Amino acid sequence: MLDEGYEVQVSADASASYTQYGDNLALERMRQAGAIITTVDQIISELAIDWTSPNGQKLVGILNYH
Repeated sequence: MLDEGYEVQVSADASASYTQYGDNLALERMRQAGAIITTVDQIISELAIDWTSPNGQKLVGILNYH
């Protein structure tokens, strides 16, 4: 997707390998390739735009749940 010009966000807290070392290597490789390393909460927060809207309120529920 990076090669096609998309902004790629990788949720570091929603992926894993067998070891922390493997996690770190994979995330660093993706960062070096141009991906943005972030978290699920941050991605949800960026989607909300307006927390007072009906969709914003649904997203609050997701953040509170997890």
